[in-house]
Amino acid sequence: MSQDILVFLIVFATIGYVAYSLVISLIRKKSDNACGGCTGCSLSEKRASIPMNKININ
Repeated sequence: MSQDILVFLIVFATIGYVAYSLVISLIRKKSDNACGGCTGCSLSEKRASIPMNKININ
């Protein structure tokens, strides 16, 4: 009996977390550039260190 309750609690917690993550991802404002600015991303860190006036796109 207690195992069933524990399983249901885990399942409901997982469903709640997935729903929360989905809502947050839909609400979060999308950035204007292709790089989303993820934390810990080496590409994002390199892009942030380059001055924007030094980039030449021709």
